[in-house]
Amino acid sequence: MKILLFHYDELDELGGVETLVRSMSCAFTELGHPTGVLELGRQWLPRRELMPGVPIWRITGSTFPCLRRPGSWLSFGRSIGQFLRVVNDFDPDVVHVHFPVHQSLTIVGACRLPHRWKLAVTVHNSDIRGEPQKDPRIRLWRDRLFARADAVTAVSDSLLAEARKAYPAIADKGTVIYNGISAEWGTANSHPGNLQERKYVLYAGRLHAVKGVDTLLSAWSRLSDAIADVTLLIVGDGPERKNLEARAVELGITASVTFLPTQSKPALAALYRRAECVVLPSQREGLAMALLEAGACGAICVASNVTGIYEVIEDGVNGLLFPYGDVAALSKALATALRMPDEERQSLRLAAQQRVAEHFTEERMLRNYLDLYSGLMHQAGRKVV
Repeated sequence: MKILLFHYDELDELGGVETLVRSMSCAFTELGHPTGVLELGRQWLPRRELMPGVPIWRITGSTFPCLRRPGSWLSFGRSIGQFLRVVNDFDPDVVHVHFPVHQSLTIVGACRLPHRWKLAVTVHNSDIRGEPQKDPRIRLWRDRLFARADAVTAVSDSLLAEARKAYPAIADKGTVIYNGISAEWGTANSHPGNLQERKYVLYAGRLHAVKGVDTLLSAWSRLSDAIADVTLLIVGDGPERKNLEARAVELGITASVTFLPTQSKPALAALYRRAECVVLPSQREGLAMALLEAGACGAICVASNVTGIYEVIEDGVNGLLFPYGDVAALSKALATALRMPDEERQSLRLAAQQRVAEHFTEERMLRNYLDLYSGLMHQAGRKVV
């Protein structure tokens, strides 16, 4: 079985979807299912290697076709033509669209032509809950995409419910496949450099407005004087970094806040493991990968009680929850985590590891996707190899 993963943008920044597409392409290939990656960008790039054994192509995105703009149809046709060129080269059995946005135009156009591949679509978070929802053109073409898809998956139950409500075409073809992480997260043994002897609270992720790190800084300003021996460690990069650094200066907490760039997996695993607690104050999540990673490492997680988080964290059982945006509540939750008795801390750590091991492993995720693909192949009457 050959699989083509279609990403919504160029694979430059390693956000959650980018990381997932990369890891899936490698894992499927290693399991004997050759997998390629297709990215959407500004210019055509022919076949090359994303990683050893994993080919990648780039096609140009399409403008919205409009009768009043003849040139838009040339763009539309070019994108479809480049997609078909990739399909003819790779000959996939399944085309799997991740984070459907502008790929919708290309795929809908290609589906009007005879084809042998089956179509799966996965929604992740902001594709359904974020800015694209406000553009009626995106909504129209995505509705057409869902109507033509053979299967639609979401990374959480709440996200699938929202997607079904917004796009009735999903109907019974929708299912949930949780994100999963590799077993490596629970076994890494490297040390977090010169921070290993210091106590710290950790945020790790993209520095984007939706992540709520500004709320974390405000909450920390209420605590820092009472916990002078603990540092707030903010690890990651993104468009909000300068604003957040300026906010730390404004709050007068720079002595107890350290910003670090994105870390390697072994270094991040060590930071998770040694943190007093890991904080995720997001406005929304599809299914929070940072919580899965931290949980696998036995970290105590403090997170906002929003969709994509409360499916991972049960308050008081395997972590702590607080109302999104509530600075006082987050400050209180952090104080609770930092002053928690050792026995209670150990109970939360073990529960976090068990939750990830039972529901959110990469092995389980891959098996569920392969079962989905195999089902589509059987529906088409094709042999699965």
